[in-house]
Amino acid sequence: MAKEKTNLNSMVVGLIPGLIVPLLTSFLFYASQDMYGVQTYGGFLRYAISYGVVSQVLSVSLLGNLGVFFLFIWTNRNKSARGVILATFIYGLFILIYKFFL
Repeated sequence: MAKEKTNLNSMVVGLIPGLIVPLLTSFLFYASQDMYGVQTYGGFLRYAISYGVVSQVLSVSLLGNLGVFFLFIWTNRNKSARGVILATFIYGLFILIYKFFL
């Protein structure tokens, strides 16, 4: 009988990288763009807020969760993959609230 990987197979283990990876992905998005003289990451975020493209930037940054999700699936850590999906839904809810109510 196969022993289940319990130490890295929980929703919390998936939720933490699921919340952090989109932030890192948005930083990589910032680093790859020439934003008309924006020098800092904070300036990039202010630029995104002032031009109303925060939801687009966050949506693109969620693509990083796809890699984390498949990493957990391929290593048979299905509960951790559920945590990544939960984090993606949390970001999606934030994007919807920001886009339609703020």
